[in-house]
Amino acid sequence: MEHNMTFDNIWEKEEQQALAKRLRQEYPVWRRRRRMGRRAVATVVVLLVAGISIFNFQFSIPRGYDSVACNRSTFPASHWAEEAGRILTIQTI
Repeated sequence: MEHNMTFDNIWEKEEQQALAKRLRQEYPVWRRRRRMGRRAVATVVVLLVAGISIFNFQFSIPRGYDSVACNRSTFPASHWAEEAGRILTIQTI
């Protein structure tokens, strides 16, 4: 069947061989770039999650009260601090 090949058939075959060679040469570079891109995206996601976690953790640390201001002096300041803590805890749950 080789002896019945026309110029067009030979031309297409040579083009296919050249393209296949080019693909074989460029594939490792393409794969490396793709892996690096995936690693970069994964790194950004991990850093973003860690940053958000640290940011939220800072606000979840309980802080003591410096002072309490209330018009009713019959109750001690510790009572109002406990009451405020209970109300805030209930509202956040």
